[in-house]
Amino acid sequence: MAKKKIYISGAISGNPSYRMQFLAKYRELEPFYTVLSPLFINAELSWKDFMHIDLAMIKVCDAIYMLKGWKESRGAKIEHCFAQMLGLEIIYENEDDIVKTCWNCIHKSINGGSDPCSTCENASAWELKNEN
Repeated sequence: MAKKKIYISGAISGNPSYRMQFLAKYRELEPFYTVLSPLFINAELSWKDFMHIDLAMIKVCDAIYMLKGWKESRGAKIEHCFAQMLGLEIIYENEDDIVKTCWNCIHKSINGGSDPCSTCENASAWELKNEN
């Protein structure tokens, strides 16, 4: 039986210990999952290019693992929102980080709406859509 595929998501920008954090979790999960991680993407790419690759990786996964501190990352919030939209299993390193999706906001974003709702914790998905 093939292992489930899991993507590791967390803060990279502004996180000086992200390599150690991602690598430690990769090693912990690898015996049980096929692990996909942004850690192994060429660092010379733009943020937008990173996000497009990250979302493609998430699209083929069965689950996403949200590292502690992910809420501080614009990209990780977008990845979280995308994983929820796809119906992936979401595993949180820190139970205090569990959030609910604003499906109205996701629907509006997909269908070309111009503004996220004011209460949505995952409104950062708009930033990728409107990135120049």
